[in-house]
Amino acid sequence: MTARTLRLDLGLTLDDISSAAGLSKGHLSRFERGEKSLSPAALARLADALEVPATRLTGHEVPNDWITIIRKDERSLDAVTQNGSVRYRYTGLSKLAQTADTFFIELPPDDQPTQTEPRAGHQGMFVVEGSIDLALAGRTIALQAGDWIEFPAHLPHSLKAHGGPARFLLTIAAL
Repeated sequence: MTARTLRLDLGLTLDDISSAAGLSKGHLSRFERGEKSLSPAALARLADALEVPATRLTGHEVPNDWITIIRKDERSLDAVTQNGSVRYRYTGLSKLAQTADTFFIELPPDDQPTQTEPRAGHQGMFVVEGSIDLALAGRTIALQAGDWIEFPAHLPHSLKAHGGPARFLLTIAAL
């Protein structure tokens, strides 16, 4: 837990927190960057100023809405079809991230690659099960279960399950 996270969640500026806690902006700034720790007295003043328990500032207590659990049996997969056949199935996983989205994707075996839309940011793929041929930047990259790849998301690319169905995690992060 950092002061920055709390500042964003509570809509406060560094000036607001500094004044209310009686701590310098420089000290708080170094704390939020992880360069400095707070004494117990300063931690108590900061917790009072933010009206949160000190245990929340130290990461020993977090609100329930900061944690998202999606159980396998609660997850439903939406189908993306093309010409009447299922191209892939997916479900969104990330609920809290503001700069990244994560999806669980099932890619059926198919002779036709699944084209993806270019987008801003970076894309990462972690193969959970099966094999995937990723056509990217003029070459084909074979990915196996346990492999991770990351690349600029604006690059044209396509995917094809190799030898059977494949399942992977896809993360799209904004710049």
